[in-house]
Amino acid sequence: QATIFDDFSFTLMRPYDHTHILRSEASEKSNEEICRRLMRRSNNDLPTTHESDNPADTGKIEVRERQISDIPDGSNFMGVRLWKLVSKKDDKRQAWRREYDDGAIGWTCDYDKSRVSKQFCFGVKLKLRELEDMCVDVPCDPDNSLHMQRVNFVSKVETNKLLGEAFRFVCQWHPVGKLIDQVKWANFARKMRFLPGVKNSKHEVDMAFFRQSSQRAGRKLDEEGFTATIQDIAKLQYPNFDEENSLSLVLWDTVIMLPSVKRLVWFEAKQLAMKQEASRVCAQIRLAACYRRKVAYQTYCKTVQTASKFARIIRWRIAAKRMHALAQSLENDRRFRLRFTAVIKIQKNWRCYHWKSFFASHLKAKSDNERQEREKHRYLLKQKKRIRETELVYRRILRIRCVTLVVSMMFKGNSISSYEKNIVVDTYVPRTKEVFHFVLNETILRDCMESSLQSDGPLSWNEMLHKDALFLLTKRLMVRFVNRRPIIIFRRRSITEPGELVAKRCTRIGGVVFVLFIYRSPNDFVICAYDRNTSTQFRLVVTLTELQKQLREASHLQQRKNHHDSIHGNIDSKGVGLLTVPKQYKMISWIESKLQVIKDPLTRISALVLSKPERKEEARKRASVVIQCAWRQFLSRKVVRSNIKLAFDKVFDRDYCKYYYVHKSQNKSQWEKPKLLEPDDLDDPVDRWEVVLHQNGAKYYFNAAT
Repeated sequence: QATIFDDFSFTLMRPYDHTHILRSEASEKSNEEICRRLMRRSNNDLPTTHESDNPADTGKIEVRERQISDIPDGSNFMGVRLWKLVSKKDDKRQAWRREYDDGAIGWTCDYDKSRVSKQFCFGVKLKLRELEDMCVDVPCDPDNSLHMQRVNFVSKVETNKLLGEAFRFVCQWHPVGKLIDQVKWANFARKMRFLPGVKNSKHEVDMAFFRQSSQRAGRKLDEEGFTATIQDIAKLQYPNFDEENSLSLVLWDTVIMLPSVKRLVWFEAKQLAMKQEASRVCAQIRLAACYRRKVAYQTYCKTVQTASKFARIIRWRIAAKRMHALAQSLENDRRFRLRFTAVIKIQKNWRCYHWKSFFASHLKAKSDNERQEREKHRYLLKQKKRIRETELVYRRILRIRCVTLVVSMMFKGNSISSYEKNIVVDTYVPRTKEVFHFVLNETILRDCMESSLQSDGPLSWNEMLHKDALFLLTKRLMVRFVNRRPIIIFRRRSITEPGELVAKRCTRIGGVVFVLFIYRSPNDFVICAYDRNTSTQFRLVVTLTELQKQLREASHLQQRKNHHDSIHGNIDSKGVGLLTVPKQYKMISWIESKLQVIKDPLTRISALVLSKPERKEEARKRASVVIQCAWRQFLSRKVVRSNIKLAFDKVFDRDYCKYYYVHKSQNKSQWEKPKLLEPDDLDDPVDRWEVVLHQNGAKYYFNAAT
């Protein structure tokens, strides 16, 4: 324990290490070593002994030379670095900031395995993986940080995204829905602890909910009402601030601590930090390029000047030699012979050097070709081995965004029954001759299948490996164009329908109101129907070929009946008149009139179908099947009722003055009449006396009717 002032003292505990260097040393050194490191002064002017020459420094203690246990009470320290000496009640940091400072916010590598490069400022391309590595969390001074940190961009995330994510998170509470009722709002307000310093805070929070919910149907909040309620609470908590600042303060104090909102905020903050870091790096690269260009231009100018000087000097010397040659012809003749001999020797040496280098390059090229052939042969062997170890379970040719794809799905392993069950999705693009490889483990595959099939429980492997289920898995493939090159992406969120939304309306199908969505693509129509009462969604895909066939049949029946006033009067002789864009609304009305919801008698599963025009033979056959089913049902019910009458007895209870039913073989009694017996009933017991033997052998008389 040491004293700083007369009325305040503190105890040196284990320090909170914020630096990367001390974090690595914490596992190797003791706590006393770390304390000495933290309390070490930045300059090296401390004396090496306990007593300095300066009388003013006699009260100082050299911490580097002593242990913490050796420091006596009442010692004074100068230049000591202290960490986290603020009491909890005086800590004014927000909750998300405390979690970040305590190391509770982990760093996620979203682009660790990504090789995608993106073009930023000045036409510079940067890899997203390198940008993410630059922006990793490093505790340092925000004003002197080398790279952008995501903690500095948390407050710059848009509030609309936070409110939308918070609304969706609360809607996922039990019971799951698309609106927020009073119970969910009460749980949300209790967790967020709104209006901590306002009198009657709970009443104010409830009144804010009622003000917004009373204006909407069902007294439930949608996303707009949820935003308005949070704004009202922000005005009550911060009346002196404007609407935007008060809303931001409330969000950063409470709503940001929701798990999904917290993940969204830190992800958006990282994206902003990466974007800002990319601008800095691009500017740095641009400045470096400009500097190198300037240096190269200066070097080039100096080289040109030096070359011109050398050329001038050489020309002057050649002219001088020519003048001397006229006077000394003999000397020039001798020099000529000497030069000729030297040229012959130089050419000979140059030819030897040239052919030697050519032969060496030939040997090198030959060795490189042999090495490439060996690598190619090894690669082919690996490909054959991989093909042997995989098993093809599905293959289909698709067309997404005008790009033809060949999708192949295979099991990874020796067989389907192997322990490691992974699905390998290979997507081949004939346009660029590229193959995109995706590996889906069992957990991801089950999540995708159950969300696509809307299953109430877990699916078996036979159900997941069905061709219809695997076809829904191909709907998660997306095409993105990067520099006019198609990139295939496997989307792991909810499936969005391809094509253009051409209709969205409410309609009745079989007496039930459905919300109908119709999407049109170049190859087919996708019809989605949603039942609001049972929260059931149906999906139907009708190809243009099948639709044209049904239109032709409808046109043929219409011509036979001479019914030209109906909607089919617009169908031409080919049966495709309604497929044109001007008559698209009539096509939608025709599809809506033909929709039916039928139930499979074997699986008891309902499905949305497009009814086909029935002919007389088909109608007669269907009517006969219905009559036969009704007759068999009548006979079976008659047999069941006769069996029930033989199995049960009707007995009168004198205490309750009521009849009850007794099963003869099981010896069980019940007050309710058997359900399969309705609307008939058992005959009342006969009013007569019968002799019955008791367990002890005595006789007594019993009347079942009374």
